[in-house]
Amino acid sequence: MDRKINAAAFKARCLALIDEVAESGEPITVTKCGKAKVRVVAVREEPRTLIGATKGTFRIVGDIVGPIVEDLSHPNSNKAAVGISSSLSAEIAMVAAELEGMHGDQIDRIIVMTALAHDAVLLTADRLILDWPGDLHRQDACR
Repeated sequence: MDRKINAAAFKARCLALIDEVAESGEPITVTKCGKAKVRVVAVREEPRTLIGATKGTFRIVGDIVGPIVEDLSHPNSNKAAVGISSSLSAEIAMVAAELEGMHGDQIDRIIVMTALAHDAVLLTADRLILDWPGDLHRQDACR
């Protein structure tokens, strides 16, 4: 429930109240003769594009560019491969186009085929990939 303040009190403390609303996100309703006239709310800026929308929300731990350490006793191994460094080959692209039972999204097909080619576990939240009946090692990212 938002806070209420009469117009005279709002006028006297306007700048401080604006800063308060901007910082807390809690709106203030300005009243006149006991009736609500305006509401002061914080402006939440939304990114113009998805590019950079999550900047600063992830932290990279370890080497995600270098080769995958397959020796699980190696000190740099966390017993889970972080990623696959692979360029798209014509063979993967061609076989991906013919994956039986896989939905039509070509990028998903290439991702699945790359995981199959490297015998890797695919971590995904994509329900269509998780439900695909093919012989893919996968892990639900939502669990």
